Amino acid sequence: MDNIITYIKSGLAGIIEVGTGLVSVAILAEVLFGKGALFGADVIGNITAIVASIGGENGLIGLVALLILIGLLKK
Repeated sequence: MDNIITYIKSGLAGIIEVGTGLVSVAILAEVLFGKGALFGADVIGNITAIVASIGGENGLIGLVALLILIGLLKK
């Protein structure tokens, strides 16, 4: 049973790592080439909307959410 849980956890960690890598590449491509450069979506706008919905336009909670996003992308 422990082997199954370890296998699932490592699989999920791999999926999260690939996802954060894709988000990082999409942000970089959007900064370099403009809106919708890689996936045809406004990645930076979507992240900004998520942070604004969490903590308002200039709230402390929005800043904390942004710091968490940066921390996830640095891993």
